[in-house]
Amino acid sequence: MSEAASTPQQKAETIFRSILAVLAGFVVAAVTSVGTDAGMHKSGFAPALTEHWPDKLLAIATIYRAIYGVLSSWVTARLAPKSPMGHALIGGAVGTALGIAGVVVNLVKHLGSDWYPIALVLLTMPTAWLGGKLRMMQLGK
Repeated sequence: MSEAASTPQQKAETIFRSILAVLAGFVVAAVTSVGTDAGMHKSGFAPALTEHWPDKLLAIATIYRAIYGVLSSWVTARLAPKSPMGHALIGGAVGTALGIAGVVVNLVKHLGSDWYPIALVLLTMPTAWLGGKLRMMQLGK
């Protein structure tokens, strides 16, 4: 059915599914990142989340968060009702905005190393694109 022939209910369902796809990506990113952080702490590899992490551990966290960013963007693209890459990039744009807020809070409150939240912001859109691209390749596009 063409977009012009869609009923208001079908359009609302598509919007709802789009929102759910983006939210699912954020849930995947949050659960995997926080779960890995907690596992690293529980194993004794890293201090508590409320304590200062040395730069070496932040570098490791940057790597796994980038991997999880690709995964979460792939999930968003996989669940998108249409335009998988568009959904992945929307998730990336929202993540970038949230990350910029994190940079500002970190700089104002001096919570830790300045480079870490900046690196996360810089990696957000490339990882979102890569997750979307992986899904597009699966679809043969």
